[in-house]
Amino acid sequence: MSPPVRLASSVIVFAGAVAAGYGLGLRFGGSRSAGLGGAVALGAAGAGAAYALNSSVPEVAAVSLHNYVAGFDDPAALKKEDIESIANKYGVSKQNEAFNAELCDIYCRYISAVIPPGNEDLKGDEAQTIIKFKSALGIDDPDAAAMHMELGRRIFRQRLETGDRDGDIEQRRAFQKLIYVSTLVFGEASTFLLPWKRVFTFTESQVEVAIRDNAQRLYASKLKSVGRDVDEQQIVSLRDSQLRFRLSDELAGDIFREHTRKLVEENISAALNTLKSRTRAAREARRVVEELDKVLAFNNLLISLRNHADASRFACGLGPVSLLGGDYDGDRKIDDLKLLYRAYVTDALSNGRMEEDKLAALSQLRNIFGLGKREAETITLDVTSKVYRKRLAQSVSSGNLEAADSKAAFLQNLCEELRFDTQKAIEIHEDIYRQKLQQAVSNGELSEEDVKALERLQIMLCIPKQTVEAAHADICGSLFEKVVKEAIAAGVDGYDAEVKQSVRKAAYGLRLTREVAISIASKAVRKIFISYIQRSRAAGSRTESARELKKMIAFNNLVVTELVADIKGESSDTTSEEPVKEKEIEVEVEEDDEWESLQSLRKARPSTAKSGKPSQTEITLKDDLPERDRTDLYKTYLLYCLTGEVTRIPFGAQITTKKDDSEYVLLNQLGGILGLTDKEIVEVHRSLAEQAFRQQAEVILADGQLTKTRIEQLNEVQKQVGLPSQYAQKIIKSITTTKMSAALETAVGRGRLSIKEIRELKEAGVELDVMISVSLRESLFKKTVDDIFSSGTGEFDEDEVYQKIPQDLNISTEKARGVVHELARSRLSNSLIQAVSLLRQRNNSGVVSSLNDLLACDKAVPSTALSWEVPEELADLFLIYLKSDPAPEKLARLQYLLDISESTAEALRTRDGPLPNGAEEEEFFALKLERSWLPIPTIVVTVSAAVSLFFSFCLEYHLHNYPQLTMHRRALKRSILLKLQYLMQLPRSIAWARHYFVCISTIASLTSTKRTMKGNNNKELLNLQRKNRTRLGGPTWTVQLGRRDSTTASLSAANSDLPSFAQDLPDLTSVFTSKGFTVEEMVALSGAHTIGQARCITFRDRIYNETSISSTFATSLKSNCPSSDGDDNLSPLDASTPVVFDNAYYKNLLNSKGLLHSDQQLFSGGSTNSQVTTYSTSAAAFYTDFASAMVKMGNLSPLTGTSGQIRTNCRNIN
Repeated sequence: MSPPVRLASSVIVFAGAVAAGYGLGLRFGGSRSAGLGGAVALGAAGAGAAYALNSSVPEVAAVSLHNYVAGFDDPAALKKEDIESIANKYGVSKQNEAFNAELCDIYCRYISAVIPPGNEDLKGDEAQTIIKFKSALGIDDPDAAAMHMELGRRIFRQRLETGDRDGDIEQRRAFQKLIYVSTLVFGEASTFLLPWKRVFTFTESQVEVAIRDNAQRLYASKLKSVGRDVDEQQIVSLRDSQLRFRLSDELAGDIFREHTRKLVEENISAALNTLKSRTRAAREARRVVEELDKVLAFNNLLISLRNHADASRFACGLGPVSLLGGDYDGDRKIDDLKLLYRAYVTDALSNGRMEEDKLAALSQLRNIFGLGKREAETITLDVTSKVYRKRLAQSVSSGNLEAADSKAAFLQNLCEELRFDTQKAIEIHEDIYRQKLQQAVSNGELSEEDVKALERLQIMLCIPKQTVEAAHADICGSLFEKVVKEAIAAGVDGYDAEVKQSVRKAAYGLRLTREVAISIASKAVRKIFISYIQRSRAAGSRTESARELKKMIAFNNLVVTELVADIKGESSDTTSEEPVKEKEIEVEVEEDDEWESLQSLRKARPSTAKSGKPSQTEITLKDDLPERDRTDLYKTYLLYCLTGEVTRIPFGAQITTKKDDSEYVLLNQLGGILGLTDKEIVEVHRSLAEQAFRQQAEVILADGQLTKTRIEQLNEVQKQVGLPSQYAQKIIKSITTTKMSAALETAVGRGRLSIKEIRELKEAGVELDVMISVSLRESLFKKTVDDIFSSGTGEFDEDEVYQKIPQDLNISTEKARGVVHELARSRLSNSLIQAVSLLRQRNNSGVVSSLNDLLACDKAVPSTALSWEVPEELADLFLIYLKSDPAPEKLARLQYLLDISESTAEALRTRDGPLPNGAEEEEFFALKLERSWLPIPTIVVTVSAAVSLFFSFCLEYHLHNYPQLTMHRRALKRSILLKLQYLMQLPRSIAWARHYFVCISTIASLTSTKRTMKGNNNKELLNLQRKNRTRLGGPTWTVQLGRRDSTTASLSAANSDLPSFAQDLPDLTSVFTSKGFTVEEMVALSGAHTIGQARCITFRDRIYNETSISSTFATSLKSNCPSSDGDDNLSPLDASTPVVFDNAYYKNLLNSKGLLHSDQQLFSGGSTNSQVTTYSTSAAAFYTDFASAMVKMGNLSPLTGTSGQIRTNCRNIN
């Protein structure tokens, strides 16, 4: 019923009901009111009936729609117009809830029917079919997506209800297909229309896997139609399907390559089955090549498609086929692929030549099979070699090769046809020749026919002469070597006529050249010689060793000489005559003087008269033994000839039997066996003569003085040993030079040699460059310059210092200039401090000298104006210098350096009266003692165990307390003597301070009644240390006074600023360089450990745990320093000379005997190794550098002027 009819019917029903009600009310009620009441009642009933009719219409429409769709054999044929006609027929909207619900239910049932169930694969058209049906139904995407989600819920519930594993996998597969098809249906909108991850708690990767796997299956099923004859249309269709399936290019390419690989593998499997067939015939062998040709054709087709102009429209993965990743990818299958490759190479050469297209095909096949270049070349070479041998045999048997005008051209052409390497062909020729030769000598000799046949073969195959000779030497030589070994094995008594004949027969019958035969015999003979020499070396005495050598000489004369003569086919009487004559001529020309002057050489000189039957000289040990070993063996036998044979008898006696001159003939023959030249032989004799002469000459020239009497004695010794005069004079000069060199080095080291004396020695012809080392000459230069800067004259001659002195000492002028500048800079400030110190001591002449030194340093390195804490003292210095009547230019320069203004200078010039003597409160600069320093040891004995211990304490105190502690103004430095209680709190790393406190405190108490201690603590210790150092030995230096004591002490600063005994070289270097010291100065100052002692706790870890220590040295210390006790036990820092100031400390470091860890770090493979080595060999260099470093230490941050105080009691501040 259409909507208009349904509306008209409703009106009619309603009107009829009203009219009927009105009539019935009027009839039965009898009044108008009753009629109206009846009309209302029946009108309401009619309206209800009309409403019920209209409300059932959508359901009826839905049922009609369901029945209509169910009546279709193919729901996909449903059209959109059909749905609209049903909706219009019943007058309902498609948005009506009941009608729309029916549409959604129909859609859900449809997609459930379209998507294959379980493990069935998709066909690929599901998405398009669903999209078409959805469009026909006219439902919106959200409603359709809801149906997809509903279907997913059903599958998910079914999966949860499934109890078996197979059912679970099937439902999972169905869910993945639903996700994939739904994604294709909704496209990009699927990301928000299909909330798989939210509703089913899936991850992004699970959704991607579902889409990827189904797309791969669809694409793989599409590829099944692609065969080996694929065309462009199929490739384009594949590309369209890939895009429609939403498959990535990478995955599509992999699937395509896998498909092509499987197609190729089918051909390879077929070829292998044929190749391995036991009943394989020639026709079947051809099938193998045909299968491989199919592979190559398919490969070429894929390459051509990849290179097509429209390749961008083609499927991904086009390109050469590869077996990687397939059934034939692995070591187990590579042998099968090699068999196929070999079969294809064999077929390619079946016509006797290698065509160009076959080469290209082989290259492609190698790439497809994944064979290495070397593997493929090996197979090709093997097959080609066989074909080459076959064709070569055919050419020889047919006579074509022999008839060819150019054998080389014929063979070259053959190689080119087969694409065969000519070098490999040459090797085949050699192998063929060697096989022929092996057959020919099977009976032990070569006949004339064999020789001619071999020559003919050599010519045809173009075999070089060297190759032929090598083949003969190898094959024939092995036979000849056997004969030679048998002859040698016969020994001295067994080398008879029969053996001689067999050697001659073998040498001639095997057609060996003389050189080759001698070479073969030489190998066997030299092994016997070596065995004699080994026994000689193993002998217990020189006599036994000489006897073994004599046996070797006899073997050479009786066997080897005869063997060489038989090989040459000569009489042994004439062997080696010519070489002997040549040797005699050479000796007479070159070494005649030596042969005549040395008695042993004259006896051993080869001469026909006494040599008798000559021995062979062709086989020697020249290349088997080094020259030194050969000369040692010769020397052993020479000493045997000289001293004779020693026989020991009971009771410790021995009898010496002198040998006659016949032993020297054997000595000469031994020289020939050892391959010694005349020059080498002369050198051995001369070295023995020189050794004997030197031993006696060193006794005669013990003091290095050469007198007339001693010259006569030396001449007599020279005649006795037979040494030529020129060599004797050289030895004499060497001895005297060495003695003089040692004396000069000692003089330089002790400072007793000045530049004036150096010049006198140079004028006398003494080679100072040879006699004095460079380091000592540099030290002498440094000392000379230092003397100039401390001479007090104020003069500095640049030409003398920069040119003449370096030239006299033969040192680098640039290096000399650097030394001068360094010294000048360091002495400049030191001279000012010294001048002020002398000013305070009222030493005016010393002030003038120090100021002159300052001017000399300024001349070397011009300086800027200097500063001082007390300007009045600078004025006093200038006044004193002014009164000394100096040169005007010196006075003007000093005025600039002291920063004296012109007005001040003028006032000082006009000043009258006595020169300044300094403030009265500064009278602490002179240590006033009522008695001399001589009684000091007596006093100190009561303090320390020995005088030397006190001296070492004082030196150690100066090194640790005075210089290093002054590196920090608030460190322990000048206050080491403040309080004993405070010192006892110091860490063990600087516990040495306690010893120094006791030392100084005890001295003060013992001398308090006899001395006036008006000087300050530091100054007294400084003077004391200097005087004690001279008693211990060592260098001297100028001590600068005028320092004041600190008023504070800092434990933390002391711990941070002082070097520790456990520090490594980088840390030690850092500590010293932070205070202005160089690495060289650090090494020099460390030499103070040549005296003094250390507590067990400071070196226990080193002797028990470190490896860089001498084991014997560590063992000797462990008794005094147990591993768990005896912390305060003392051991000397320098165990060799503990109470002597010398350079033994550095020698100990070279032998890994440094007591402290920090000591051995100076010689541990670092940058300080060379300096330690220098100091260990030159005490003078150490003394010079140590003194300079001590002066520099004394100038580190001194408290002068009004800074600090002068303590009246060393224990306490004032």
